[in-house]
Amino acid sequence: MNNYFRGGMWGVGFLVAVQLILGTGIRTASAVEVLNDSKKHSATTDIEAPQEDKTFKPSSPKETSSTTTSTPNKALIIGGAVALGIGAIAIAGGGGGGGSDSSISSSSTVGCELDPVGADIAGTDWQGKLRLLQYGSQMVVATIEQCGRDITIRTVTAFPYGKVFVGSINGSGHLDVTDQNTFQIWTTFKGRVSSKQVRIYDYVNGGKDLDYLELSR
Repeated sequence: MNNYFRGGMWGVGFLVAVQLILGTGIRTASAVEVLNDSKKHSATTDIEAPQEDKTFKPSSPKETSSTTTSTPNKALIIGGAVALGIGAIAIAGGGGGGGSDSSISSSSTVGCELDPVGADIAGTDWQGKLRLLQYGSQMVVATIEQCGRDITIRTVTAFPYGKVFVGSINGSGHLDVTDQNTFQIWTTFKGRVSSKQVRIYDYVNGGKDLDYLELSR
């Protein structure tokens, strides 16, 4: 009986020892697994940390502003220059045309709607020489008005006559005009007039000498 009891106690003790060993092993394994999991998690966290630390750095407002406005500003400057350039060409072209027309055109005779007869001699840019037998010679400037056949010549002179001539021109370009101070008739008997030259004469001193006006432009 004692042997059975002792055998049973040894059996119970053995079972208890086995359970303790197995329980310790299970707890040890669980602790090892938890430790390993912690190490893996820590390693994963360490590897992914740089990705989580990445931050977006927006571009500087000054850089964005200069990039955004640079191209439009250049376009505006180039467009203004081209516009100014075109405007300047148009103005220069218009001025040149007007200048050439005014020099020889009958448009200087205000209110006339008739085409010039013989030659177009109207204008304000005439200059030349007025020679009067009794008073000598003088360089003068002159204006000629023309409306169809009608002609008026005005000079700037200190002489007592040879200032204003009124008359007509025929289809061949010959003038017959009267001095408005002496009422003497001056003519172009030495040659017809042209758009560039006018020469008129008057016999004086019993037909022995000539007074004359010679103009050009």
